[in-house]
Amino acid sequence: MLWLRKKEIKDGIVYYYYQIEGKGEWGELFYDPKTDQCGWNKLAEDDEAWYDKYRGHGYMRLIEFVEKNEFPDKDFVAWG
Repeated sequence: MLWLRKKEIKDGIVYYYYQIEGKGEWGELFYDPKTDQCGWNKLAEDDEAWYDKYRGHGYMRLIEFVEKNEFPDKDFVAWG
C-alpha cells in the first residue's frame, strides 16, 4: 500500500509526499504535465532507486489527479 499526501502545485508541477505501507520516512514525487515527466526528489524509507514498484503506482495516481483536475490532500493506493 502507498500513502500520498499533497505538498503543493507550483508552476504547474504537482508534488506529493509518499510513504510505503504507512510507515517510515516520507519521500517526494512529482509530475509535470507539460513535459509528461514523473520523478522523485527524495526516496521514501525502504524504497529503492532501481525498483519503482511503489513510485510507479504513485506516478499513475498523480497523472490521474491531473487528468481529473482533482488534487486531494490525502490518498492511498492499494493493489493485490
